[in-house]
Amino acid sequence: MSLNTTEGPSPTVEGPPTPPANTNPATAVEGIPAAADETAETVSVEATISIDPLEEDTDTDSAFGEDNASTTSSIASSIRRYRNLHGRTYHNFNTESSSEYCDFADQFPSAEVIGVDISPTQPTFTAPNVKFELDDVQLEWTYQPNSFDYIHVRCMLGAIQDWAHLYREIYKCTKPGGYIEHLEISIMFKSEDGTVTEDHFMAQWSKILLGAAEKIGKTFAIYDFNREMITQAGFVDVVEKKYKVPVGTWPRDPKMKELGQWNLLFCLEGLESWSLYLLSMILKWSYEEIQVHIATMRNHLLNRRNHAYYDMYILPL
Repeated sequence: MSLNTTEGPSPTVEGPPTPPANTNPATAVEGIPAAADETAETVSVEATISIDPLEEDTDTDSAFGEDNASTTSSIASSIRRYRNLHGRTYHNFNTESSSEYCDFADQFPSAEVIGVDISPTQPTFTAPNVKFELDDVQLEWTYQPNSFDYIHVRCMLGAIQDWAHLYREIYKCTKPGGYIEHLEISIMFKSEDGTVTEDHFMAQWSKILLGAAEKIGKTFAIYDFNREMITQAGFVDVVEKKYKVPVGTWPRDPKMKELGQWNLLFCLEGLESWSLYLLSMILKWSYEEIQVHIATMRNHLLNRRNHAYYDMYILPL
């Protein structure tokens, strides 16, 4: 989660997404009631993704073959001993890459940028206006009310028990005239041409993880309700933007092809970490069963005949 405060006007991030031009900043803070004409709509940004016929020639994609930051106070060495299961480390709060904080700080050098995570995994070399803090955002926030011009939340699916509480804390700490931006992805793989249907292995993989997350009360399907909860917290002029994110190099458009290539790498590298805890600890699968399941999913991800994508939801306000 990224928190930002400036001395001047609220910053805006270049390129999509940007806050709606008709946002009324005076109604987006604690103590000021929401407007009666508040809006909450979904905007589909991407049209149908065209398929590159050259990608049909082969079945698999051949394109793919630490610092610990200081905080505002000393931390015990035990904090750095992360939870380890099956050779992997786990923490309860998923945040965006620390490079996002640094990019934001470079773009707005007059701003103070605070990155919050539950584990000290951030780099030591950062811009002078960036600092990282260790905290659990599920608890009551210790920041003063009306502290931040901009609060960014990204990819926290499966990390939060009480989303309504989190949005209330965000609302409380947002300055008059400030805004928030929340980005989440759907883990449900699908296609537009029938190559990935609801009974396809890739879709079944998604449904299994969705069900496991529901068992522990930390849903992956945040996009089903977060817009409503943001509105209930007091924010207005909420517009949800939905993007199609391809998986693989099958799109015809060069920009979408490159996006799909990077996203395929993201999925391949994250596949085991997404699956292992839920399948072993919640669904009680054996390690061998999980590895077979992951290997099968990896093969489907690499199969160029599967024109898979998933949706990404962004709520700028």
